[in-house]
Amino acid sequence: MFDDNISKKSEDTSQEQNDSNTTMNLSRIDSLLNEETKDLMKDEIATFKSLGLCDVLCEACESLKWIKPSKIQVESIPVALKGHDIIGLAETGSGKTGAFVLPILQALLETPQQLFALILTPTRELAFQINEQVKALGVSFGTTSATIVGGMDMMTQSLALAKRPHIIIATPGRLVDHLENTKGFNLKSLKYLVLDEADRILNMDFEKEVDTILKAIPRERRTFMFSATMTSKVRKLQRASLKDPVRVEVSSKYQTVENLLQYYLFIPVKYKDCYLVYILNSLQGNSFIVFCNTCNQTQRIALLLRNLGFNAIPLHGQMSQAKRLGSLNKFRSKARSILLATDVASRGLDIPHVDFVINYDIPTHSKDYIHRVGRTARAGRYGKAITIVSQYDVELYQRIEHLIGKKLPLYEVIDDDVMLLQERVLQAQRFAKNEMMEQKSGSKKSTTKHIDKDDDDDGGEDLVNKSKLFQLKHKRKFEAKYNRQFRTVYDELLRKLIFHRNYVYIRKHNEKYEAGLSTYELGVNQFADLTNKEYNDQMNRLKVKHDVQSEHVFDNEDVSDLPDEVDWTLKNVVAPIKDQKQCGSCWAFSAVASMESQNALKTGQLVELSEQELVDCSVGEGNEGCDGGWMDSAFEFVIKADGIDTEKSYPYHGVNQVCRSYQKNKTIGATIETYVDVKAKSEKALQRATAKVGPISVAIDASSQDFQLYKSGIYNEPDCSPIDLDHGVAVVGYGVLNGVPYWKVRNSWGVSWGMDGYILMSRNRHNQCGIASRASYPLI
Repeated sequence: MFDDNISKKSEDTSQEQNDSNTTMNLSRIDSLLNEETKDLMKDEIATFKSLGLCDVLCEACESLKWIKPSKIQVESIPVALKGHDIIGLAETGSGKTGAFVLPILQALLETPQQLFALILTPTRELAFQINEQVKALGVSFGTTSATIVGGMDMMTQSLALAKRPHIIIATPGRLVDHLENTKGFNLKSLKYLVLDEADRILNMDFEKEVDTILKAIPRERRTFMFSATMTSKVRKLQRASLKDPVRVEVSSKYQTVENLLQYYLFIPVKYKDCYLVYILNSLQGNSFIVFCNTCNQTQRIALLLRNLGFNAIPLHGQMSQAKRLGSLNKFRSKARSILLATDVASRGLDIPHVDFVINYDIPTHSKDYIHRVGRTARAGRYGKAITIVSQYDVELYQRIEHLIGKKLPLYEVIDDDVMLLQERVLQAQRFAKNEMMEQKSGSKKSTTKHIDKDDDDDGGEDLVNKSKLFQLKHKRKFEAKYNRQFRTVYDELLRKLIFHRNYVYIRKHNEKYEAGLSTYELGVNQFADLTNKEYNDQMNRLKVKHDVQSEHVFDNEDVSDLPDEVDWTLKNVVAPIKDQKQCGSCWAFSAVASMESQNALKTGQLVELSEQELVDCSVGEGNEGCDGGWMDSAFEFVIKADGIDTEKSYPYHGVNQVCRSYQKNKTIGATIETYVDVKAKSEKALQRATAKVGPISVAIDASSQDFQLYKSGIYNEPDCSPIDLDHGVAVVGYGVLNGVPYWKVRNSWGVSWGMDGYILMSRNRHNQCGIASRASYPLI
């Protein structure tokens, strides 16, 4: 009994000691965790749902592929949802926009109201970018917004404000303009105010405008102030505009992300351009932002790089807002790989594909370095930054190293290879200098103005047209490929100017194509040095004859049992692409194409037939050789002549000749009994005929400059006429590409035009280009 009691007491004591030890161990572990580790654990388990956001906004975040909230979002969103004012301090690229937009949208969902929130930003580019995120996050529940910045039309902005959007994103100066001058506009019912990049707003001397805005909005509101640094001016503004704010600071020191590799390159100042060109050339295939300290420097280097053939575009404060947006859009869409920028691009812009940031000029303020290099290595991606340091920049560079708290490694280059570029770079420097002088004095020649009047004019974008490198790389290549010969110096100059203009047109269109705004691409081909009128006069000579029609009509419009795709070029019944040369004989090639295919389908042998015989001999049926003709008239001739020669026995020369139909060595390649017209304007009938009969001769409108310079993709030209038919071709199939229905069309301009001689044209778009207006085929 005694022993039992002793045993039980020992067990109880042991259990108490274990519990005590466990508590002590947990306490000890908790004490060992520093605040940074706790924050990391907090960040790891946080979700947008756990922050208090509603399901609609969580789904919106998911649609933007925001997997988990950033640190600033974790710290600030719950505070904002509780109704507190906020001062947020965080480094660039930390997700600050989401930190203030999401709480505003949640509040808007709970209490819908027009003119609900105002977001002030220091730069126009940042305003547009914030608006993109507002629209993306609020699209599912009808959030409306307006961007109000300088450089844009006041009247258009006034109309946007008259619609009373939920959220306004603005730069201070332009907003004050509207508060003072736009009748009926006020912000007396505003619920939320955001000052994004507040340190930059006040450093750009917007203090007076911000004071005006604060007087125009209600005192009872929620205010969010986000800044990278807490300057004395920001502290002053804090006292004036916030009530008991909660300070959220996710980084108290200046730092860059771990995924960013930073280097410096020490060089003599006279060779800065050579080293920049060397770096860009050695890293081709990457995307760059090159920062300069002045607008003139940005413009000069853009000119220099364009002259050397680099895909560069400038962005600076002296450009109009339309041109600034154009530059950004081209860079975002990867139509341009090098963006030359001042610090207007250093804050807030989120362009994920930036691989390298190059500081051509070291920033005067060390803190701007953090923002510049923050344009790469964003959202977990890797990036690199290279800072060029001359003998005059050593002190500024040392300040940067002191600010970030570490020494940067040297970027390795081969100096001898750099010096090989010196002569060519010197030429480009002279070119850029002269061009800058011309732009300043406005003394461009009238002919150049005329040729370039439709160009982007984005401060150097059109200069590729004048550079020596361009002339060597593109024009001489073009002349050699197409065997261009010039009778006079004037003729050569004229062709050069036309070629340049067409090339500019191609580039402008292809920027839309690369941005997903067009379904087809243009390119340099044999018509690149012709005006559109010259091209039409030379190539499109179709003579539509409404009085020549068949008594047989294919009018079956049932497409329910047809295959989704048909391509007769894969079945050995379509001859290789031919070239009508500088002869308006498209009608003959169209007629021969359908005769060759019908003959091959019936006999099992693909025999090439003679277009030249039709050019020379079908005058009696109303055709005019190289001056034009009509497919049905060609069929009439073959019926009367009891057949058509082979290409081998009557070869094509591309000029009008004396008819040789009765030559002794005549070899009949095919005969036809009659021909059939497909029901006019019916794409369904044309589709069934193509699927069940074979390739079909058709007439189209090919007059546009886009058709002239077509390269690939689905040609979709809404202005293409279904009535004014000027070119004969052959439909050899149909299908659907990326959800867009198309006709596959065989042309007669050689394999250097289009997709190896073919073009994909829009199908089921109201008979676009008249492709179904006058279609026909022969019966063998």
